[in-house]
Amino acid sequence: MELTNQDKRFLIELRDIPMCGGITKAESKSTIKLVELGLIESKLSSIGNITKIFALTDLGREKARGL
Repeated sequence: MELTNQDKRFLIELRDIPMCGGITKAESKSTIKLVELGLIESKLSSIGNITKIFALTDLGREKARGL
C-alpha cells in the first residue's frame, strides 16, 4: 500500500516531536492504515473513545527518517 502525502506528513510530524510519547488526535482512515502497516501504534486516550495517542513504531521511525 502506497503512502499518501497526508500519511507522510503525519509520520514526519511524529518523527519531529520530542520523545513525549506521541500525538493525541482523532482516529482517521490514514491513522488506521498506518497502524495496519505497522508504522505507528495507537493507545486509547482519556479524552474520548475516538481519540487515541499515536506514536511511531521502530519500523515507522525507520520509514520516517527517509522522508
